[in-house]
Amino acid sequence: MSILNYIPQANQTGLNYEGLSTSAQALFEACQKQWNESKNCEASASQLRGLLEGDGAKMARKLVCFALEHLNSKPPGWWRDVKKPEEEWELETNVVEGPMIRHAIALTMAEVIHSFAKLGDERVRLLTQDPAYTSLTKGLLQNIGFEIIGDGGAG
Repeated sequence: MSILNYIPQANQTGLNYEGLSTSAQALFEACQKQWNESKNCEASASQLRGLLEGDGAKMARKLVCFALEHLNSKPPGWWRDVKKPEEEWELETNVVEGPMIRHAIALTMAEVIHSFAKLGDERVRLLTQDPAYTSLTKGLLQNIGFEIIGDGGAG
């Protein structure tokens, strides 16, 4: 019988080479505002409200999110098509807009769930895990209400 130990590892080569964006907070706020004002946000929130109201509805206590990705990476050097004129280049922020919207969606879900809580109920726990989270991302997420669980694997 052999026992294998879990050896945590993370490929940091890209992050170390490209560096981290330091404007994640402002960009997240802009992405969250864009999400909150969208028709998709209202439709998703409405659908979730429909599941939480009425006879026999259950109350959620936790919202668990996996692999939403970190929020402050810069694109790899090969990412931009430099053959195009500079005004046609994609913005560096396009790389993190998807992860930022996913985190904004999770916040919306937690807010909707909490709106159905009874007086005295605990706040909905918003748990997230992604081995790719950087320390900057973890700090940002904790400031906006996420609990980071584990550093990788099954944490």
